[in-house]
Amino acid sequence: MWARGTSFADSPLGYTADRWLAHRGGGVAGATFVQSTDVPAGFYYSMIMQRQNGNASTASLNMYYSAETRSSYRFRGTTATLSFWVKAGANYSGGAGANVALYYGTGTDQRVYAFTGSTSICGLTVTPTTTWTRYSVSGSVPASATQLGIIVNWSPTGTAGAADTVLITGVQVEDGATVSDFGTVPFEAEKQRCLRYYRQTQPSLLGEPSMYGISTVIGQPFIMSINHPVPMRVAPTLTTAGTFNLGAVGTPTITSESIDSYRFQVTTTVTGQWFVNPNFSAILKFDAEI
Repeated sequence: MWARGTSFADSPLGYTADRWLAHRGGGVAGATFVQSTDVPAGFYYSMIMQRQNGNASTASLNMYYSAETRSSYRFRGTTATLSFWVKAGANYSGGAGANVALYYGTGTDQRVYAFTGSTSICGLTVTPTTTWTRYSVSGSVPASATQLGIIVNWSPTGTAGAADTVLITGVQVEDGATVSDFGTVPFEAEKQRCLRYYRQTQPSLLGEPSMYGISTVIGQPFIMSINHPVPMRVAPTLTTAGTFNLGAVGTPTITSESIDSYRFQVTTTVTGQWFVNPNFSAILKFDAEI
């Protein structure tokens, strides 16, 4: 879904595509995580993990995926198979290779790098080539596991060239010891899943409702509760980018209420009826990630 954007640079620790968290070891600068249309047959996008051209730091590039506890329970006491597609860029600097591993923990809704009782289930260290290649590995998930997560990391060497990159896509965890074709769902269904964790909206462009109010006294508050497209995982944290302005009726206070809704509140500066089509350029960001 790539709701947060398609290119991410030098973030000490931040979410990128869908639910993938990106990080460079020690928070070192000089790395980017970028959407790419260079993919194996049947895929739409991949993720590029890249050192910027000329960067000499060998700090690791890391990506993390943390499954919810409620989604992980079905793997308890089973064999799980991790599979993925990987490719190297033309200036891949090597090192120990790219490592992709599946972990379990015994906590509840934690990030994989901070799992309680973090233990590796299975993993592979591969030396990617400039041709897309699929790999798979299986391992036993103990009955005590309450959460699964994936860690991808790569430690480059030397000084980066223009394409010192590792590309990855099609990461999948499934029941059983046999790898199967990558499972897909319709885009709209996948979008609904993603919206449980994060969404951002610019009300003037993306169909948030207009506001109507009746004020009999200047300064009388008007409150509107607006539903999220789907209930979010938890009551989200709300941040805004830009300035909101509803013209004559004042600047709204915007509050995250629950998993279901958020609230506009305006203290009016006019009397009588007013109707406003939101025309502000600011963006609302609702984050309910682990």
